[in-house]
Amino acid sequence: MPVVMTACNEGGYAYEYHHGAIGHGIFTYALAKEFRKARQAGVSFNELRIRVNTVMKNLRYDQTSNVEGPRKICAGPVLAALRKR
Repeated sequence: MPVVMTACNEGGYAYEYHHGAIGHGIFTYALAKEFRKARQAGVSFNELRIRVNTVMKNLRYDQTSNVEGPRKICAGPVLAALRKR
């Protein structure tokens, strides 16, 4: 079973974020920002989700991302899961 990160929980809304003249989904913006840091720190999928949600909250968006998959993999480092492919 794969690990799936979603921009919002079921029934939630995924919002747009404008960084200067460039538009992104707020989830995509926060995920890219935090993934760059997570690559070097051995961050788990669960921790990455928490960090992404914190960025969205700090930018005042009422959006909560979600991660689903095997518990062991979600608790392990993101890059370890990517290397196994």
